Amino acid sequence: MSTSIHTAWVTGSSSGIGLAVAHTLLAQGWAVWGLDREAATKYIHELLQLMVNSRGSDLFITSEFPPAIKVDGKVTPISQQPLSAVQAIGLVKSIMNERQLREYEDTSECNFAITAPGAGRFRVSAFIQQGRAGMVL
Repeated sequence: MSTSIHTAWVTGSSSGIGLAVAHTLLAQGWAVWGLDREAATKYIHELLQLMVNSRGSDLFITSEFPPAIKVDGKVTPISQQPLSAVQAIGLVKSIMNERQLREYEDTSECNFAITAPGAGRFRVSAFIQQGRAGMVL
């Protein structure tokens, strides 16, 4: 992978980074916390678009597991690389506003909705369960 792709992903300086590059970065161990909020949010939006295109019903983000989509009742990982605890919490927090973030930190859970351009509006259930950060969209 080129340094420019890595730099663009980490800094969020390119709008042309796609899901394949994001998966490559995860597979190579790049930490999501190194991303700015915009780049992490874009990754979630791309995962949601993939879910919609696959006719999926749920997107699962959980530390120590790869991102996964439920299609026809079957949960299917969309990567072989599990998310680290730091990556998962970075993705979860990237789509929260300040009020939601405070609630999440105070109660270890938060329910809200987001809109992913071109994909639709989604309910989010963010949580910390068994010491692991995660969310279902």
